[in-house]
Amino acid sequence: MAEERTPTRFTQPINSHLLCPLCKKLFTDPVISVVCGHTFCRACISGLQRGETGAKCPIDERTFTELVPNRAVLGQIEDLEIYCRHGLTWSEDEHEFVLEPSGCPEKINLGNRLHHEERCQYAWITCPNSEGKFCGKMRRKELEHHLLSCCHHKCSHKDKGCSFTGTKSGVLDHLKICGFRALQGLHSYTNSAKQLEDLKQENFKLKQSVNELTSRVKTLEDQKLTMSSQIENCMSVLASLQQKYDSLSATNNTKNDAQTNMSNVEKRQSRGSYGMARTTSTSSLGSPVSSPLGSPKYEKWVMPFTFKCMGTLRGHQGAVHCMARYGNKLFSSGADKLLKVWNLHALAKGCIQSVKAHIDTVHTIAVGEGCLYSAGADFTIKRWNIETLEEQQVAQSAHENVICAMVCCGEYLFTSSYATIKVWDATSLSPLHSIDGLYHWVRALALSQSKDKVYSGSHNTIEIWDSTGKFNLKGKIDHQFGSIYSLVVTQQYIIAGTYNQNIRLFDVFTHLHVNTLFGHVGVVGSLVAASSGRFLFSGSGDAVIQVWNLENNLPIMSLSRHEGPVNALTLHGDFLLSGSDDTEIKVFKHFEMQMGFTPT
Repeated sequence: MAEERTPTRFTQPINSHLLCPLCKKLFTDPVISVVCGHTFCRACISGLQRGETGAKCPIDERTFTELVPNRAVLGQIEDLEIYCRHGLTWSEDEHEFVLEPSGCPEKINLGNRLHHEERCQYAWITCPNSEGKFCGKMRRKELEHHLLSCCHHKCSHKDKGCSFTGTKSGVLDHLKICGFRALQGLHSYTNSAKQLEDLKQENFKLKQSVNELTSRVKTLEDQKLTMSSQIENCMSVLASLQQKYDSLSATNNTKNDAQTNMSNVEKRQSRGSYGMARTTSTSSLGSPVSSPLGSPKYEKWVMPFTFKCMGTLRGHQGAVHCMARYGNKLFSSGADKLLKVWNLHALAKGCIQSVKAHIDTVHTIAVGEGCLYSAGADFTIKRWNIETLEEQQVAQSAHENVICAMVCCGEYLFTSSYATIKVWDATSLSPLHSIDGLYHWVRALALSQSKDKVYSGSHNTIEIWDSTGKFNLKGKIDHQFGSIYSLVVTQQYIIAGTYNQNIRLFDVFTHLHVNTLFGHVGVVGSLVAASSGRFLFSGSGDAVIQVWNLENNLPIMSLSRHEGPVNALTLHGDFLLSGSDDTEIKVFKHFEMQMGFTPT
């Protein structure tokens, strides 16, 4: 009976709050529900956690969302005081471990028991000379005295064939006359031939490996030469095109001179009239903002630069959870259930259109071909005319839980919720495919640069799906970085914002984790990358926007203009727009800096 139990006896009775309400024993690996605050052993509650959607707390029946380690309870358990196991013995009468008078008298913390008990002088051990066959067991503190009288010490030439055993002093006397002193070890004689054969086989295998690697290197060199030739041809074609472009540009320069002069006059007049209009405007912008006139394919930002807040768009009555851009229009929505439209070429006018979109919080919007999609906490997907904002299609009860993320890829619309991704016909909102059985909430979706893959982020997993019609799994990245709340894909990286307050970078080709960006102290819920892939913007629950240089993976600056978590980010030319729980949309503009200048 005693061998089946771990010898443990506490010096004081265990407080009831350290006992699991399910197994009624001391907590093992305690975890706490973030919803109701109840704590259980991980093993006891794991069945409920991995069960069907909507698993409930066995105490108050509140639905689980997430279980995290209860480090406070674990610390209290590790501080509990126990007796050393080498000072305990099993009592058949009392059916528990009791103190052994001749055992270890030490009292130790439960968290330090292994450190102490592995070195305890009262631990039962066997004599190293006989491995327990002749000398029996003894306390570790008795070993030194035992070795002085032990008669099973072996001759140091035992590997050469000597079988003499005796006391320590007897072995020393024997060594003076041992007949095996001058002999090489029998083991060396008998194994030398085998070792030589093993070395020959290993050498043969190494030669094979070298030959294979040499062949691969030659193949790669041949491929390199072929690619170099192709690159030279491409460069030649590009040079020819550049010459044609320069020629056409020179031809048009003369025609554009007069138009440029007239345009400069009109701009000066426009700035003058705009400044006067701002003195009486009721726009929600806090300061004059130049309207972006276009969004180039790649930004032309050169370090060093800075972003400054140029104003604020106000009008939402609740948290701004999502934004999307189409042409010169910005769409925003959130907790007030409204879908608002802003003219990016005339931001000073404020909101130009607003409609009641849903009956509950809108968590995600996406732009398609000539249409806008919205979804959220009412489990409904809606399709809108992007010009008139008229409702065109509705998919009721599209998911069984809150719809967290959405992306449109040509004729397909992808949406995600708890453990599920669904694919819809982008025009009719008819269901086409469902990907079920995913682990936990799928809070983030992102398209590849080529639009042929959809990336989904959930707990400890990034999965890659075909977006062209097959919808099959094309790849999977398993990690231990927690739940993913935001995703963006560049030419070089798969970038994930996590619940653990940091940003993880994975190689877009090898899917290997290559770097981590630290700096936020809240959940990283929004990410947007510059079109070139050289810069990244991240928004977090700490109300801060962080600007990153992806060429060296270092922070550039922090933007702290919001008073609540930053939930949505979008870029338009040299402008960055951010939506927050503080109900506001901030407008930041890019400015170049001279070397040595420090932004304020």
